[in-house]
Amino acid sequence: MPTLNFPNGLTREVTVVSVETLATPTRTISQPQRRPIVLRMWSYARAVAHWKAAGSPLRTQEQIEAALAICQTCEHYTAAKRPHCKICGCLLNSAPHGLANKIAMATEHCPLDPPKW
Repeated sequence: MPTLNFPNGLTREVTVVSVETLATPTRTISQPQRRPIVLRMWSYARAVAHWKAAGSPLRTQEQIEAALAICQTCEHYTAAKRPHCKICGCLLNSAPHGLANKIAMATEHCPLDPPKW
């Protein structure tokens, strides 16, 4: 193995790789990584605080259903036991109350840039 000598006297063995090796991906990511629970909880707390500060405005049931239909076609939507967004972690359903459903909060929007709803 070649050795790299630094001016301060340190030496390190290095591995030489070809350009072809660097150009070959070592792993592929087919799904975005799920955000840690702490960040998802922070996102939800921020959404609720913003919603409460605005007076808890709610969307109509028709608006909720339209936004939910958009979410259900998104690659970040998880239809698990508790349907939610993989990006923000918020619950997504047709419930008319904001605490049980981010879509119902009229102050909130899709976390993607640009938002889908």
